[in-house]
Amino acid sequence: MDARGESVVASAGPYVAGPRRLAGFWILEAPGAETAREWAIEASGACNEPVELRACH
Repeated sequence: MDARGESVVASAGPYVAGPRRLAGFWILEAPGAETAREWAIEASGACNEPVELRACH
């Protein structure tokens, strides 16, 4: 999820493209995929970076 611009950009993989590095992660328990998506959008806007959203079971 990338919420740095005026509209949210969602893309399906590859997860890390180009010279970016993973600098940390969050594990959230959400009631559903839509709630998780909303959190990822908020996080992207707050840290001004794209945020990967992955399900873990």
